Amino acid sequence: MNEWQQEWQQEWQPTERDNRLHELATRYHTECEAYDMTVCTGPVLEDGIMPATPHERALINRNAYAVRKMLEEEAQREGIGREELARAIGKWHGSVPNAKVS
Repeated sequence: MNEWQQEWQQEWQPTERDNRLHELATRYHTECEAYDMTVCTGPVLEDGIMPATPHERALINRNAYAVRKMLEEEAQREGIGREELARAIGKWHGSVPNAKVS
């Protein structure tokens, strides 16, 4: 294998930063879902429990904003920007507790 092949054809390994971003994104989804379970009365779908009323939606949106701000501040102390954290949260592939598995 030549130098180019070694550089570009190797298996991708996550960095410490990648792992930290995944941890923060997992916390975001887990903490939001835990709160959602306490206030929502709608059906449980693949993404977790759904709000049944506009009031429930407002409550979970307010909480999601607070959780995101808290994690943004923590990430920023570690040199991780808001946009990078937002991408990690949006790309997150995991499972939330109590979600319906199809």
